[in-house]
Amino acid sequence: MTADELAEEFRKAQYVSTDQEIKTFAQITSEDGRREFLAKFWAEIESGRMGRAGILRSVYLQRTLTADQRFHALGRAGWRTDRGRVYVLYAEPDEIERFPSSQDTKPYETWHYYSIENGVDFIFVDRSGFGEYVLVHSTKRGSFRIPIGRVSSNNRTPAGLRGSTHRCRIGYFDDRSADSWSISASVAHHDQSQDGCMSRISAKSCRPAEGG
Repeated sequence: MTADELAEEFRKAQYVSTDQEIKTFAQITSEDGRREFLAKFWAEIESGRMGRAGILRSVYLQRTLTADQRFHALGRAGWRTDRGRVYVLYAEPDEIERFPSSQDTKPYETWHYYSIENGVDFIFVDRSGFGEYVLVHSTKRGSFRIPIGRVSSNNRTPAGLRGSTHRCRIGYFDDRSADSWSISASVAHHDQSQDGCMSRISAKSCRPAEGG
């Protein structure tokens, strides 16, 4: 692999790298230096660290390729989208619920992972209407360093969000720097008389949040 190809590989590994590793790699310009760095880096990632289970280099990189094929949108590589990032980190969801747009809502998806932390959910909204789904809520502990938003209850709530009013962390990541969005999500209470769970997520109120 050339020095540029090694740099691209590490760029795709940013979701499991530290800020210090990113700074260190940026200072390495030689092919041999980058190759040596990546060998040590992947050895740590494959053995597991920082509370995260180990993942093979080959598996991780294959997920980025799959994400590129499935989640690319608006000229953005699939692994760089929110759905792509979650897929790369946590693999295929156990279940995906897809909801089309309606008069007052945008299309959205809820991804369920039942084996992580006794079950976690990720909710993505296609706020642009062009297939780029943005993460607006996750029940995964410590998943993302993103702004605070509000989810208010109405009628029925998706799995993992059942309750009255929730304060949740929401947002959108791009190359480890959070774009700050303030997203008001209208979520309805779970209706025991209905099969499954639905939520009504309005992305019309998305706007850049002041102060980042």
